[in-house]
Amino acid sequence: PPPMITYSDTDYPCCRHNAALAPCVFASSLVRRRDGGLYFRLYAPHEGAADVAGRTVAWTMETRYPFEDSIRLTLKGAKGVKLLFRIPGWADCLRLNGKDCRGAFASYRPSADEETVDIELPSELRFVRWPRTGACSLRRGPLAFSLRIAAEAREADGRGELRPASPWNYALEIGEKPVLVRGAWDDD
Repeated sequence: PPPMITYSDTDYPCCRHNAALAPCVFASSLVRRRDGGLYFRLYAPHEGAADVAGRTVAWTMETRYPFEDSIRLTLKGAKGVKLLFRIPGWADCLRLNGKDCRGAFASYRPSADEETVDIELPSELRFVRWPRTGACSLRRGPLAFSLRIAAEAREADGRGELRPASPWNYALEIGEKPVLVRGAWDDD
């Protein structure tokens, strides 16, 4: 295959090594200790525990985000601990136990030692215009939808390139609000 596809050390020395770090960086960025509490920065299914204010706080986060809007956070040992939840830039709000929170983050202090916090990141299917070109794309929350285009890898001037191997020149009809149709969830 062309070097662009394989990320060879001679043509793209940084990519292969940085790509291997991505899962570690993601996992270490999920939750941080901040201001004597916990700051939930990213939303993904996981379990964790941290020493906060002289005690151990444990949590389990259950979600199918970004494919679904709801997140369930189960806490143990968290009574009175300050919790912060990042509100993504694309979101109008983050709903915390039914209450709309706006800004960069939402703040919450559990009133019980064991508590469940229901988080929702309401996301609408919407058209987004690109200011420089006037082009339009379809987005839902952090997801940008695209049409699958078959690709053909080939050499060009000693470099690798991908060329379309299927039709690619489609347009969106943006006259009406788009409608999301959900299929059955497959855990695979």
